[in-house]
Amino acid sequence: MRLFFHHIGQKTGVQHLAMTVYRDVPIAVAETAIPEIDPLREQILTDLSRKFPSGSFDAWGVPEPGASVVQRLRVGDVVLLIERVSEFGEVPILCLVEVYHHHQLPALSEALWGSGHYPYIFFFRTQEISLGWREMLGHFDYGERFNPRGTFGSVASERLDAFGGVAGYVQHLLGKSESKITMFGPTTASDFATIEEDEVPYILDINRELSALQEKLGYEPELVEGLGLQEKTVLSRARSAAFRLAVRRAYGERCAICGGDIRGPNGEPEVQSAHIYPKELDGSDDIRNGLCLCRRHHWALDVGWMTIADDYTIVIRDDLPQDPQYDFIREYSGKRILTPVESRLAPATLFIGEHRVLKGFKNS
Repeated sequence: MRLFFHHIGQKTGVQHLAMTVYRDVPIAVAETAIPEIDPLREQILTDLSRKFPSGSFDAWGVPEPGASVVQRLRVGDVVLLIERVSEFGEVPILCLVEVYHHHQLPALSEALWGSGHYPYIFFFRTQEISLGWREMLGHFDYGERFNPRGTFGSVASERLDAFGGVAGYVQHLLGKSESKITMFGPTTASDFATIEEDEVPYILDINRELSALQEKLGYEPELVEGLGLQEKTVLSRARSAAFRLAVRRAYGERCAICGGDIRGPNGEPEVQSAHIYPKELDGSDDIRNGLCLCRRHHWALDVGWMTIADDYTIVIRDDLPQDPQYDFIREYSGKRILTPVESRLAPATLFIGEHRVLKGFKNS
């Protein structure tokens, strides 16, 4: 992940923000605008459909003078759009690049902004942030005389060492900005101990999925997701990461069975986020279908040595071996699981009831 910036300019740039950053663009516009003879047309349209299953995208274009820098841009990189370079200037937009080919698209530029002058186009989902121009200069250790007017530039990663690198800086910006996510997030630098490496480029999607998990709490739980194949593919990494983070946070990163909260030398928690009704059966990524469990109790739940009653007491199979090795299961029989302080995050009876049926327990 690398960090770039683009000074958009006062007049034309602000107009372009309104056209393709603050307003979504239908993929159909790209289908119409990119000529049939363009050798990358099908690849670009395929990427847009895969990355933006809603059918629309946000976009920004870089003119020819920025070609030498924008050619280093890759999917997963971050671009900050600078609106004004003055004492009260603002850097209002963070773009996590979802689709980009270092390939000129003048016809699409014409369709989007009325001019073919911005042919290097990258696609993203708009993330508004709260960042002042002077504040950004301080973060990058740039002098006050630094003037990027009209420039598409990059930031050396070592300038962000104080934030733990580019990914940590992105987390800083997201954490300080206003967010609809009040219960679960957004993600913070400490979450990188448990976000898998290949999920880092999906930080913004993870935050959106955290918000979606919160919104689900306003509705009756649904046993399975019911997503289309394409949507599953696009959202799987971000949604899985969001589910794991939300469940661990809800339980204070303690096992709901034994209360264990051991950690590794870098502070990473040993606990895992378990689906009550299994993910392999398309179990819903709903926090009410989740339990925070240590590895051994996660295994015991998954294989069916234990389940949960509607009153949140732990039920053990009658045929659990008498071998002392299984005492870590047996000793919790009849005890109540730990539940989140926020009661509406507790396991829903729909999920724990279906788990009992699935594992051969009496459903009562």
